[in-house]
Amino acid sequence: MKEVTKIEVQKNNPKRFNLYLDGEFFIGIGEQTLIDFKFFENKNLTEEDILSLKAREDFNYNFNRALNYLNRSMRTETELRRYMKRKEIDDALLDSICEKLKDVKMLDDKLYASLFIEEKQSANRYGKKKIEYMLRQKGVDSEIIYEALKDLDSDLDYENCLELAKKRMERMTEEDSFKKKNKLYNYLLGRGFSYDIIKDVLGELELG
Repeated sequence: MKEVTKIEVQKNNPKRFNLYLDGEFFIGIGEQTLIDFKFFENKNLTEEDILSLKAREDFNYNFNRALNYLNRSMRTETELRRYMKRKEIDDALLDSICEKLKDVKMLDDKLYASLFIEEKQSANRYGKKKIEYMLRQKGVDSEIIYEALKDLDSDLDYENCLELAKKRMERMTEEDSFKKKNKLYNYLLGRGFSYDIIKDVLGELELG
């Protein structure tokens, strides 16, 4: 049994506290852990209490790290796990953190994929294939990608390809039509458009 002999606010962070047991510094804890355990001076802690305290503080501290990371920008679960792994978080703790983040709607790969597709198609004018590749790189599950891409605006996909092709042609200096067509095709392919869309666009531009 150990006695809580002092609780003091940390100088550099008013939301964290130094906890002293039997007159000696024991651990730094966050505001949530302080609330969870209803700490007050002269409270006695068993060995089981101390183990529970360490586990709860470990969870709360790393949950807040994950939350801060997500607050900067929306992320996929894979991106979050990669980030937390660099912080040397063990798998069991990371699993618990991810589950809680999903419960509070801060981690949602389906929503992420939907918003990502909308942004990349509208703002960046990327084609379907490039968007799919980028989502895979971010670790989004194949089934989620497949379902999300079903909502991709195929008309906008074509319009984007056509507009990019027109702008690209304005800057091209090749006089040989074959070279111009080949160069344009490779450019549009690199932007992620399908062969069929590119073929139709080149036909509309009389380069088919």
